[in-house]
Amino acid sequence: MNLALYSGGTPEQNHMMNQAVFTMIRERNPKIIPFLTVPKAKIAYAQDWIENYCNAYTAIPFSPIIIDEPISAQDIKICKESSVLFITGGNTYRFLHALKVNGGIKLLQDFVTRGGLLIGFSAGAMLTTPSIELAGYPSTDPDINDVDLRDLQALGLVKYEIFPHYDNSTAVDEELRQYTYQNNKVLYALSDGAGILLQDGRERLFGSIVMFDNGEKAKITCSC
Repeated sequence: MNLALYSGGTPEQNHMMNQAVFTMIRERNPKIIPFLTVPKAKIAYAQDWIENYCNAYTAIPFSPIIIDEPISAQDIKICKESSVLFITGGNTYRFLHALKVNGGIKLLQDFVTRGGLLIGFSAGAMLTTPSIELAGYPSTDPDINDVDLRDLQALGLVKYEIFPHYDNSTAVDEELRQYTYQNNKVLYALSDGAGILLQDGRERLFGSIVMFDNGEKAKITCSC
């Protein structure tokens, strides 16, 4: 399995992980890199963001796949022919809802099964986990579930959950402690500039990462 899971942040904050990820991309030598994004109204913003973020590392062109509308046969063909696929950030509930409605779940699971490198930023990273329940945290700044999504089951490519944009505050820590204690779940809280890279079964950690497990908090040592 090949996954690159980012919290967020600037290219400079993520430079060490970017070097490792873009080395993998160059080895795969894709002619085009598709990226999944939502909503359609922000496609220009998403295109500008991904090109600006990646232009220091690669000149490979990016092709958007807008998933809050039916995924076209051409989009499916592009995904099947590419060895690298990005998932941008955004509202996690809307993203998962669109994936479920428009057949994106199987598309992504099949892509990873074939050995493709799936790269997720923020919401994109959360979508690889068993559930997006953490999109509702912290209570002071949650994603808004304006699509009334009830089934929060996500791709399930990793066993733990991911909480991006972690700020190491006492209030957030208490919410995450309670969440893992009450739900018997393990989560990785990633500060911006942190990420997790899985390459053929080997896991590498970058930046500041904290693990919460059964109400306990533990600092994870970077293995980059």
